[in-house]
Amino acid sequence: MWSGFGKSSVVFHDNYYKAHDDLAYEERCLLNYDHPDAFDNDLMVEHLRRLAAGQSVECPVYDYSSYNRSDRTRRIEPAPIIVVEGISYTPRPKYANCSTSKSSSTPTPT
Repeated sequence: MWSGFGKSSVVFHDNYYKAHDDLAYEERCLLNYDHPDAFDNDLMVEHLRRLAAGQSVECPVYDYSSYNRSDRTRRIEPAPIIVVEGISYTPRPKYANCSTSKSSSTPTPT
C-alpha cells in the first residue's frame, strides 16, 4: 500500500492475481496472466467497497518470483481517495456502483 498522508490509498490490481497453490511452479509459469480471468476481481471489489465504507482491509500480496500469491497481506487503510492502479483493471458492469467517480490516464510518449 502507498498512502499520501492519509488523503489517499492505493490498491494495486496485481496483488489480486488468483492464488494457484494447486499448481506446480512449472504449470504456473505457463498461465496467461494478461487474461482478465487471472484476477480475483470479486475480492478486489469487496475490498474497495469495504474501504469506501471506512473499513481497513488485508490486501493479498502477489509474489512474482513464485508466480503465486504469497502468505503475506498488507493492510490498506480507508482514505477519501482510493486509487486503483493497474493497466489491466477494467471494471465489469456488476462492479460499476463501487466507485463514486472514475478517472483514467494513459501516459503519452514525449
